[in-house]
Amino acid sequence: FVAQRIENKDHNAIVSFEMLFEGLRSTIRGELQSAIILAERQLDSEFAIRVLKALFMVKYYSNFKTTTRNISTLMIDDIHVDIKAHDRNVVEALNLLENQTYVQRNGDLYEFLTDDEKDIEQEIKATDIDDSQVTAIFKEIIFDEIIRDTKIRNLDNKQDYEFTSKIDGSILGREKELVVEVITPNFKDHDREDFFKSQTMGYNTLLMMVLPNDEHLLQDIRLYLKTDKYIRQNQTTSNKDNVKRLLFEKAQQNTLRRSSLSVLLGRMLGAADVYMNGMKQEMTISSDGKNKLVIAFQSLIKLA
Repeated sequence: FVAQRIENKDHNAIVSFEMLFEGLRSTIRGELQSAIILAERQLDSEFAIRVLKALFMVKYYSNFKTTTRNISTLMIDDIHVDIKAHDRNVVEALNLLENQTYVQRNGDLYEFLTDDEKDIEQEIKATDIDDSQVTAIFKEIIFDEIIRDTKIRNLDNKQDYEFTSKIDGSILGREKELVVEVITPNFKDHDREDFFKSQTMGYNTLLMMVLPNDEHLLQDIRLYLKTDKYIRQNQTTSNKDNVKRLLFEKAQQNTLRRSSLSVLLGRMLGAADVYMNGMKQEMTISSDGKNKLVIAFQSLIKLA
């Protein structure tokens, strides 16, 4: 079948991975390919359907990492393909499939969803959370896990200085004289440099660290919280075995999502813009977010 598909193409044609699905289609049980049948009826993008078929073929191969790059490689069907355009098409297809809940993304990995998995994923997406929970998880990861300390040492006089922790304008814990505020992409004025300059103007005890934008951060934070809430609400001994298995798998995936968020936020803190005393500070990007804060804090102590 696959050979027939490409025999009328020119000598530059190669077999893209999703063609294998068509070659095996008649041997695959109907319930296993029902999501693909539905996609063929409902999606306008032929390329997205092809990507979905490729993800179906690799779903149970745990050693294959389904990153955007690897999926893009699977989809190449011509040796002279325009790689940049091809990669853009793959990203657009994956975004469509994720939005329509045909696939799920965990970090940089994408996975085909069976019907049962799709039902649970749609229920998770419909779970309600509020902004206070988003602030709380940012606080937990940034201040409790990455920064960890409630005091920072002055490298000159070796004294420790306590500070107030803030996230997006919300004070966390008791107030101290010195303030460290982290601004996340969830903040309404995140892109306004003039706002941060005005906020720190004449306020020589405030250090603001503005995280860079990330296309998936807020989506992943909210999905982590929704998944955690959904599992806690639905984990009962009366569940059928397949539901217990799916909830267990969701919990494992969410643990990995949480770890990925911690790594990502540590990297973002190291790349944060720093504002003090009405000015954006010239600081290099650091691979260690806590180290960048410690260095910036030294200047804050001198200002105070």
